Amino acid sequence: MYDQDDDYDYEMITRTVQSFSDELDYRIKIEGSLERVQYDDSGEVVERIQVGRIKAIQYWLESVITGRTSVWDLLDADSQEACEIYEELFDPELDEFKLKVSERVKDTFLMRNMLYIHSVEILPEFRGKGIGLQAMRKFLKAHHIADGLTVTCPAPMNPQAKEWEDDWSQKMQYDQFQSSYEQAQDKLAKHWKQVGFLPIPDSKWRI
Repeated sequence: MYDQDDDYDYEMITRTVQSFSDELDYRIKIEGSLERVQYDDSGEVVERIQVGRIKAIQYWLESVITGRTSVWDLLDADSQEACEIYEELFDPELDEFKLKVSERVKDTFLMRNMLYIHSVEILPEFRGKGIGLQAMRKFLKAHHIADGLTVTCPAPMNPQAKEWEDDWSQKMQYDQFQSSYEQAQDKLAKHWKQVGFLPIPDSKWRI
């Protein structure tokens, strides 16, 4: 995926990692690296610099229909965050999306797959240029899944992240992030709205 900016192209390189054990064979991790690429007159790459990254997970919920497992078992086997997704979006009695979710997207067809956008991060020197929004539009277009719902929970940068991911956190300058949580979250919500995400009533999640 490309986007031109003066003398540079911005390229989104994604790779998928699928696990094949028990319930987790319904999950595919997607890791995207957004890179700024400069070419010479002959078209050869002169410089390639990572400017951001995207992390996401595809859940093939339609596989649950076979009766091998339930949506809850699938997400519970993944992570605590996946459990929170279930609690926010699914009716535990029916093991299907809650009515307020299906009504929000105004789609009568049962949504059977889910793409979860975990995080979108742009390095400080490249922020404020709309690069993140452009990257998200192209990422969503490339990884759209049939009969699927895309979900995310916009959250500001976490200064504590440097404790478990030192190298990237230093580049992201988490420790210098001083904006209030509320202001940062409002700003993020506006960005996500620009790429089509809608808030779920009484929830911090967007679809």
